[in-house]
Amino acid sequence: MLQCRLLFLLAILTSCVPAADWQVTGAAGFGAYHYLTYQAPAGAASAGIGPRYALEATIGRQFGGRFAVEAAYSFQDGDFEIASGGRKTAFDANAHAVHVDLLVYLRRRSAALRPYAVAGAGAKFYHGVEAMNPRPLAEFGSFRDGIDTRALASFGGGVEWAPWPHWALRLDVRDYATPFPATVIVPAPGSNLSGWLHDLVATAGITLRWSMSR
Repeated sequence: MLQCRLLFLLAILTSCVPAADWQVTGAAGFGAYHYLTYQAPAGAASAGIGPRYALEATIGRQFGGRFAVEAAYSFQDGDFEIASGGRKTAFDANAHAVHVDLLVYLRRRSAALRPYAVAGAGAKFYHGVEAMNPRPLAEFGSFRDGIDTRALASFGGGVEWAPWPHWALRLDVRDYATPFPATVIVPAPGSNLSGWLHDLVATAGITLRWSMSR
């Protein structure tokens, strides 16, 4: 349902643009989360998600000489983790995200090499996919088989290189930030775990562009 709303928003935004080029991008890369440190009754611990591969697909439109609006779907693998005192426990998991992004190019579309800045918003779905069993470090927290949906904010930048008329190569680095998914990575009672979970993702992709006359 949320995916449909974001795609509908993209359609409204792009329908207001009299002259624009459509573009689709497929990308793959690697993401690493910044763990949160917290205090539990049993002592200090850290919680987060393990680094793993990331995949992304986007569709959007360029407009003017320096802007584009894109709707994106992202997938990232990575176990939920809790660590303390040199010990770690993990839970099989992954994350999905849908978001709408604004790209601001620093050079006009006639340039072959175009650095850009990007910012966006959407939602991220943290998904625990393993059966729940007793685990080490239970005094610091536990995991849940389910989905925790969180608001998503992203920002970053990259560069596009277009050696051919309808194709471009893209390198992209972004920070995807959400409130900590505390219903699937559950801190022990009395813990002070809170704050935002940051996910730094670097991807390389290929973009196809085409024009459509009205």
